[in-house]
Amino acid sequence: MGVEQQLPVCKAKDLMVRSIQQAWLIESLWGDAAVGIIGGAPKCCKSWLGLDMAVSVASKTPCLGRFQVPEQGKVLIFLAEDAAHNVRARIESICTHRSLDIDELDLYVITAATMRLDLESDQQMLTKTLDSLRPKLLI
Repeated sequence: MGVEQQLPVCKAKDLMVRSIQQAWLIESLWGDAAVGIIGGAPKCCKSWLGLDMAVSVASKTPCLGRFQVPEQGKVLIFLAEDAAHNVRARIESICTHRSLDIDELDLYVITAATMRLDLESDQQMLTKTLDSLRPKLLI
């Protein structure tokens, strides 16, 4: 029989305190280090919302013109249902509306034709990409 190990524990009072601002990637809209789903009916602007969030984090400009971004960061997006030229056109239109230059954004787009998260090979490629880029937001 091997030696049984305990899980690490500490007193609640010894847990790190986090400021309210650090809790949000996009204030009152998306938590820092959160995992979530942008869901809705077809053609209800889910892709546009994701791109607006991406441009907001990459530029530290308010998402939807309202929700502040406390800290700028690198963003990686994959919009499987949209052609690359359409993704660029959408990003450029958001940039134009905000008087931003697309060349100045730390915004990266996965250009693979498909990515299946149920395939280990695709999971590994995504993990390597994330390890390399270290984005603050993945859409």
